Amino acid sequence: MTQNPFIEPIVITNDDGTRKMEVAFTYDTGSDEQIISLNNTCPTDGGTHVMGAIDGITRYFRDYMNKIYLANSKAKNKITCTVNDIRQGLKLAISTFHLNALYNGQAKELLDNDDMKPFVSQTIIAGLTEWAKSHSTELQKLCKYFKEVIEMRNRQDKDKVKLSSMFEASS
Repeated sequence: MTQNPFIEPIVITNDDGTRKMEVAFTYDTGSDEQIISLNNTCPTDGGTHVMGAIDGITRYFRDYMNKIYLANSKAKNKITCTVNDIRQGLKLAISTFHLNALYNGQAKELLDNDDMKPFVSQTIIAGLTEWAKSHSTELQKLCKYFKEVIEMRNRQDKDKVKLSSMFEASS
């Protein structure tokens, strides 16, 4: 799944007696986002458990980037981090269990339990908060990567504006 991971996978688990989750993720600079998901050992194409994982990861890192890392930047042009910036290069594997699993579709391809999204999201945010306390070097590597992604997006956006204004001027 990963060709060039630049941090060791982050693993976060939780079990509340009704729901259980295990998430492992890293970042790979050489490719797009990839997600592998299971619920009750059945492969899924997504669902509330995946939405919760994406929400927890993106919310934690976006908030950290915007409120701490980028806020302390001396750059004169303020930049902000988006959800899509955090998802760039994400490699995620999630396995969940739910005593009363509900699925959308005949083939059980989408988990549909509303309580899984906040359970997974809040667990990941709490897990990343703890992880960051003892992995400051890896956190800084991720922040530098996210900043590069943001700067690349900003350059692409500026190029699109220049290109559209060139076409408008020639019309």
